[in-house]
Amino acid sequence: MAVAFFSFQKNQKSIVFYDNDKVFSEFRMTKEIFNAGKKTLVAKEKTIDSLKNIITITSDENARKNLMKILIEVDNDKQIFKENFNIENSEKIWKRIDIYLKEYSTLKGYKLIISSKSSTGFYGDPEYEVTSDLLNFINNKYEGFN
Repeated sequence: MAVAFFSFQKNQKSIVFYDNDKVFSEFRMTKEIFNAGKKTLVAKEKTIDSLKNIITITSDENARKNLMKILIEVDNDKQIFKENFNIENSEKIWKRIDIYLKEYSTLKGYKLIISSKSSTGFYGDPEYEVTSDLLNFINNKYEGFN
């Protein structure tokens, strides 16, 4: 009986890894948030394009100067939005992934889950990679299925 238990424990994976780039980019929450952000950026870019067109056809020099000021403000606003959006939402997404990762680890009985980047030269035996399984878990969790 002790031999069978030891054999089972030996085959049980307690350390696994996942590709954090893939998990982040394929997480449904990431896609939803960044699609919403893209829509906002597109709207800001359309405003900028419209202002440029109006400036081009405006003959009054004072009006053109005022429109240029507005254009610069809108463009700066777009840049600030883009920088803040990425930082704030990336943090929010990683916090959610971390919550789900802890639950996943407990559910699967893993003692250690290593995060790897595909571009760092990290190598792990594919038998110990759980990226696809983790993605499935966190996406289902996010959608309310777990």
